[in-house]
Amino acid sequence: MFRHLRAGQSLRHGVDGVGGRKRASKLSLSLAEALRESDAKFVKDRARCLWIARDARQGRLLFRLRAIGFHNQHLTVRAGVLGQTKSFGTGAANIVLATNHVLRRLLTAGLNKPNDSGAGPSAALSNGHFSPTPPTTE
Repeated sequence: MFRHLRAGQSLRHGVDGVGGRKRASKLSLSLAEALRESDAKFVKDRARCLWIARDARQGRLLFRLRAIGFHNQHLTVRAGVLGQTKSFGTGAANIVLATNHVLRRLLTAGLNKPNDSGAGPSAALSNGHFSPTPPTTE
C-alpha cells in the first residue's frame, strides 16, 4: 500500500493484494493519520528546536517543518510539509493566524480519522499541547 501511494498511483481502481477503492482509501487515510500523529508526538514530546518556513504563492500558504530533538543521546531530525492553507489574507497578522491554524491541525488528535460511517472527521484537540499565543521571533 505504501509503495503504491509513494509512486503516486491512483486509488480509483483499488490496490492489488489490499482491496478495492473504498478499502484502499480508508487504509490511505489511516496511514496518513498515523504519520501525522507520529510527527505531532515528536513535536510535542521530543523536539527542542522547530524551524518553520512559509511559502506564499497564488493565494496559498505552504508550511515546511524541520524539528530537531534528542533521545538517548542521539540527535533526531524530522522534516516535511507541515500543512497548507488557502485564502489566508495578507499582512503579518493574517500569516500568524494561518500559522496557528496549521499548528492546531497538526496537534489535533484524530483529525482525518474516518468516523463510524466511514466518512468525515471525528477530531479532538489535544489539551495542554498548544498555546494560541502568537509566536515570537528573535
